[in-house]
Amino acid sequence: MKIPVLRPAVNDERGNSRMTAVWQRLSRYWSVIRIERAPRQLHVRETLQIGEKRQLLVVDVGERQLLIGAAGNCLTMLAELDGPSKSETDGCA
Repeated sequence: MKIPVLRPAVNDERGNSRMTAVWQRLSRYWSVIRIERAPRQLHVRETLQIGEKRQLLVVDVGERQLLIGAAGNCLTMLAELDGPSKSETDGCA
């Protein structure tokens, strides 16, 4: 296996460095690649500080709504809540 040798950037006759040429090639390659991300399923709806390094979080996970307790580096699911009605999420009365 050949190990590539890194050489300092050298300008060609047009004043472009080798790194510029490599970057241009990579940019063309990456512009062809399309990565589609799935819509996010996790959303922190609300947080409440209840002490030093302690908080409650209401988290939407897909169609579920969870009450999470966080203390230091520990997370605990405290309850599954009834989700908001459709009218509440739309902003209607």
